[in-house]
Amino acid sequence: MFAEVRQKSEFIGQLLQPDDFEFVKIDRSSSDSKVAIELDQCSFSWGTDKFRIAPTTLTVNAGEMVMVVGRVGSGKSSFVTALCGEMPIAGGSGKVHGRIGYVEQKPTILDDTLRENVLMGQDFDEKFFWQVIEACDLTQDIQEMPESDLTEVGTSGLKLSGGQKTRLALARALYLRADVYIFDDLLSAVDTRVEKHIVDKVLSSNGIIGTKTRILVTHALHVLPLGNKIITFVDGCADIVEQTPKEVVDANAISDDERQGTETTPSKTDTPESTNKKKPLHSDEIDFDNPPVKWSHMLHTVVTMAEKAVSSGEIDAVISLSTGMARYLNILFGMESNFNRFRRRFSIVLFYLENLPQEAPTTIQHSRPPKDWPHAGTIEFENYSMRYHSGLDLVLKDLSFSVRSNEKIGIVGRTGAGKSSMAQALMRIVEPASGKIVIDGVDISSIGLFDLRSRISIIPQDPALFTGTIRDNLDPLHQHSDEAIWKAIKLAHIADLLEIPTGKYVKPDMTKDLPDDYNDVGPWIEGVRLQKWVEHDGKNFSVGQRQLISLCRALLWRRKILLLDEATANVDSKTDQIMQSVIRKEFKNCTILTIAHRLGTIMDSDRILVVDDGQIVEFDTPADLLKRNGHFALLVESMNQAQNK
Repeated sequence: MFAEVRQKSEFIGQLLQPDDFEFVKIDRSSSDSKVAIELDQCSFSWGTDKFRIAPTTLTVNAGEMVMVVGRVGSGKSSFVTALCGEMPIAGGSGKVHGRIGYVEQKPTILDDTLRENVLMGQDFDEKFFWQVIEACDLTQDIQEMPESDLTEVGTSGLKLSGGQKTRLALARALYLRADVYIFDDLLSAVDTRVEKHIVDKVLSSNGIIGTKTRILVTHALHVLPLGNKIITFVDGCADIVEQTPKEVVDANAISDDERQGTETTPSKTDTPESTNKKKPLHSDEIDFDNPPVKWSHMLHTVVTMAEKAVSSGEIDAVISLSTGMARYLNILFGMESNFNRFRRRFSIVLFYLENLPQEAPTTIQHSRPPKDWPHAGTIEFENYSMRYHSGLDLVLKDLSFSVRSNEKIGIVGRTGAGKSSMAQALMRIVEPASGKIVIDGVDISSIGLFDLRSRISIIPQDPALFTGTIRDNLDPLHQHSDEAIWKAIKLAHIADLLEIPTGKYVKPDMTKDLPDDYNDVGPWIEGVRLQKWVEHDGKNFSVGQRQLISLCRALLWRRKILLLDEATANVDSKTDQIMQSVIRKEFKNCTILTIAHRLGTIMDSDRILVVDDGQIVEFDTPADLLKRNGHFALLVESMNQAQNK
């Protein structure tokens, strides 16, 4: 928490420095303009020694759809962030005409009802609200919720799946009735059926925003024919093509092997005067040293009426004392307000300390598994049921199935079906309502959380990175040599991310151990590259890069069981293929559970488990499931239709 506070303080300090920034100007008053976006040799940068987007000239007409593609870390997310007025301009100029609706990769969900997460303080238009819900394919999800659209979604959307969070953020953007919509990898979090629905009902020319300007960052290259323009990013450089998408692909602008394939609120700079002017924070300054007009007028009246009764010296003294007293009273009222706020927070802390159920112990001394556990990697779900909180409906219902040693299992189903809940059950993020999970003969509820979680490798939907060096993130306990870490780094294909640190990312003692012998410089440089700094929550890496770093962790620790929860959702198809190849080769003697929307990711699994509404509806080999023409066959057919469209 303190690291985050320090980081935010540094950012605010940078904004308040004399060196002014310029941003893309967002002119909400010009929503009727025929041109939606104008960039004139516009380049963007987060600052010295940080990622930079090369000068770009772009004109997007109102109503056009622009596709943004590129490899992981190429600058796609930075580009759309810049269009929202959040990334400083390093050169040139840029302007967006109209209001912006933005859906980011990691949507921010309020601890409120589903309806309020869509409205965000706007008036409730019931007809339009349900029209938006239908367009985002949330109707069935809401019908299954205990209180319909008034259901509380929990802190950070705890009760929602990753796909539901993304669709909720999309609904929020649509309800905003914006002029320009920007979607950062919108389709990666949903399955093929939902993707087709969103493309038809939202993104296409016949969709709910078909006449609006749309910018879509995507790895799903089969949707490129929808675009009027295609922007391909390579290391921060944009290649803008206005040919037909077929001509682009035929010209190898995009690799053929890539064919398979989050908060929505008004931008904080979304005002007519917000950007293009230096220092947006300077536009509406408040002078706290000057008293309000009414206060000054009152003093003037008193002084005028008493002009004949008192001397000028007495008047000066009264004014000085009155102004000083007003300031002290203001400070006193502020202290009282802070005291009441802190008192309420303290009461909340005490309440949770007394009433919040405690997590299981990290270790249970009398019930510790063998050091080589799990040695085989067998997993058994025995009549397992789970709910997120007491009083809520079950999200997993009486699951019973077995996974053999070294077996590769694919887990699929529509968003909200319970796939990620199974991952949380296996890691004991949530305790069972009934039943149990047994790994190599050990009931995981009988051992400590550290003994369980430290023996299973996981690459989650949202990888966790911590403030510190890349080495600390890969090997926090410092149990591995630099050589072992670099072996994992090269296997995970993240060596290019670890350039030699410069500027403020250089530690003072980084060069003290520089070897005298030139022949020994290689290992020293590798050690220095491991000191690359990771900002809070990995903010200086893209989501796809964070997933590659998480893969590197798994390669370094080599656990017998590997859990992949949408591990390749935010990477391009080429990187997906690389990751799958590495996983197949390096974890061939491990049990692997793969949760995925991309069916191509799990088609080579030994067996596929299909989940719907928290229950197992199919569990067999891919070939046998396709012969049945059941749930899995329908998913495959839906995927093929979407790609052939």
